[in-house]
Amino acid sequence: MNFDRLVEDLGRELGIELECLNGACGIDMDGATIILQQAGGARGDILIMRADLGELPQQRKAVLMQTLLEANHLFRGTGGATIAIDPDSGRLNMMRYDWLDRLDGRSAFEALEKFAATISAWQRTIADFSEASAPAPDEQGDAFALGGNYMSV
Repeated sequence: MNFDRLVEDLGRELGIELECLNGACGIDMDGATIILQQAGGARGDILIMRADLGELPQQRKAVLMQTLLEANHLFRGTGGATIAIDPDSGRLNMMRYDWLDRLDGRSAFEALEKFAATISAWQRTIADFSEASAPAPDEQGDAFALGGNYMSV
C-alpha cells in the first residue's frame, strides 16, 4: 500500500478526511498532535508516526533520562516506539515506524491508538518530573518506573 492510500483508508477508520502535504499530515488524537510522515527514500515505503512530548524538565533530569533510556531498551516501556531529544529544539519526541506494505486502514488505526496512549502516558510521566514535588521513581503510578518490567498503556 502506498502512503496516500493508507492515509485515505485511515481517515475512513477515523471518520475524518486527512489532508497531507508533501508526504506528511497531522492528526490530533487523545490530546496529542501526531505527525504521519512518509519516509524510505525514493521507495517511500515507510510510515513514521511522531509526536512532541514536551520540554525536557531540569528537575531530576538524570533520573528521567535513565527512565527514558531503560524504556527504549527493547521497547519495553514505549510500545514499540522510541523516545529521543530533538537536536534542533531540545524537546522530547516519540516516534515509531512501520512498513507501508504491512498496514491497511484498520491496522494503522490500531497502531495510532496504541501510539496515542503511549504518548499520553509519557506526557504524564514527564509532567510529573516537571513539578517540584515529582514522585520518586518507584511512585510514578502508571508511568514506567525504574526497576519495572513494562509500562502499562
